[in-house]
Amino acid sequence: MLLLDSEGRERYRSEGYLPRGEFFARLLAGEARLEFMQKRWSEAERINKQIVERFPKSTAVPEAMYWAGVVRYKSTNDHSGLAPLASDLKVKYPESVWTKAASVWAG
Repeated sequence: MLLLDSEGRERYRSEGYLPRGEFFARLLAGEARLEFMQKRWSEAERINKQIVERFPKSTAVPEAMYWAGVVRYKSTNDHSGLAPLASDLKVKYPESVWTKAASVWAG
């Protein structure tokens, strides 16, 4: 699956066959990325939260949690939620690459 913006630039890619739930979670992640790149912060955050709520067992959840935190920061310029997010990811998804990406916020 390849999601492109309105100018044809690649914004999200997911390769290989995925079961239905995982596919839809990844499709939403791509949608959230498109919203993020357009600086539509509230919509990007809403979609990322939707992934966490609708597909709690998906491998897309750590990514969605990470990006929801980034979007919140970008929209408010308030970094106070990033350290707790890093801790939450570390507890729930210790092996995720998104946990490693968030580790710089752990302080």
